[in-house]
Amino acid sequence: MYTYKHSLGLCFYYENLTNDRTLDESLKITATGVEIINSDLTDDNNQVNILLGPGESKLIELSAKKNNWSVQSSVFYKIYSNS
Repeated sequence: MYTYKHSLGLCFYYENLTNDRTLDESLKITATGVEIINSDLTDDNNQVNILLGPGESKLIELSAKKNNWSVQSSVFYKIYSNS
């Protein structure tokens, strides 16, 4: 996972460069002053589930809605072999 902070918000970029492993991750986001876009949120509206097979990628974008914004995140993940 790569995290990129910029003037319009924040991005989380995931890329699975393996040939035989899958990433299964839960990203919990606590944020003020941002909107989460381009992601599938769970019912509690602050957790994104990421499931990436070999060669797959995913981008999660957070767009700033006001000048003073903050983001906290926590991660739980598993990596398992496809063979």
